[in-house]
Amino acid sequence: ALADQKITAANNAKKAKEESSNLAAELEAKKLAFEKLIGEGDTKVGSESFDDAVAKFTEALNLDYNNGLAQGKIDAALAAKKAAEDAALAAAEVEKKSQFDELIANGDSKLTTEDFDGAISQFQGALDLGYDNPTAQAKMEAAKAAKKKSQADLEGEEKAAAEAAK
Repeated sequence: ALADQKITAANNAKKAKEESSNLAAELEAKKLAFEKLIGEGDTKVGSESFDDAVAKFTEALNLDYNNGLAQGKIDAALAAKKAAEDAALAAAEVEKKSQFDELIANGDSKLTTEDFDGAISQFQGALDLGYDNPTAQAKMEAAKAAKKKSQADLEGEEKAAAEAAK
């Protein structure tokens, strides 16, 4: 009976050692998979592929190996994505303002040379940008009014010349 107990104890110890070894191997495999996913996610962040990075970090999080690190990486990738989007919007707004200012300046220049249709076209372009519609609309109305006045003046001069010729 003692011998059976020793054999059972030895078998149990052997089994426990194998299970421990298997757990260590599983843990090592999980660690390697985690590190690979984190590395891939970091690479995606570096190339500004933020959604792909979040997907990699989420896979890493699902391994349940180092959740704090994985969640931190997800949060950082999302923050970087928002910062990149905000920067792109700001750059687009700067570009739009530059285009608007150029169109308004060109329109003003054409207005001073009495190229009313050219001025109206430039102001319409500014209006189409949707940057500062009240300014563009006011410029457009002023150009149309100046064109109308110029036409009326011209008609008045022609009429006066016709009367003088009689």
